[in-house]
Amino acid sequence: MGGMGTGNGRSSGRNAGMDRNTGINNRTMGNDTGAPTRMPKPGQEYKGVVRWESAKPILEARKGTIPEGFENHYVISLRGFPYGQGKNAVEKIKAASSLTAKGKDAVPADVAQVIDGVLVLGFAKDTLKLSPEDKEVAFATALGKVPVKTKFTLKEMMYHEELAI
Repeated sequence: MGGMGTGNGRSSGRNAGMDRNTGINNRTMGNDTGAPTRMPKPGQEYKGVVRWESAKPILEARKGTIPEGFENHYVISLRGFPYGQGKNAVEKIKAASSLTAKGKDAVPADVAQVIDGVLVLGFAKDTLKLSPEDKEVAFATALGKVPVKTKFTLKEMMYHEELAI
């Protein structure tokens, strides 16, 4: 299933789009850990991947589990995006992050951590009940003054005939 929960984003003020074919992180700035070390400058272009980490196929492929503190959350990761350094930078991004389904209120991130150089955000499942009928979920955040936005098509996130998010 190409693109299972993967959004591949570029930003220079544009919306991040979905890469339904590869999910490859084609970042243009950063370091070996996948963690860019500085915030973007206005007009600077970069590439990164927004991935729905709690999707069952992702967990099975990684033979992993949800990180501690992210239980009962939809988990979204940002790889290859510049997010600055320090706890304050992560808290600002957490405060700017949301998941939204059409016709429902936006839900803010309530957990954020950097794990192995990857920024990971958690959104409480009990505050945003999702079903295939929701069709699409929008993720949005800001890295400094640069917006990062992508949409996940829930129909593409079906796995063994159930929504696997």
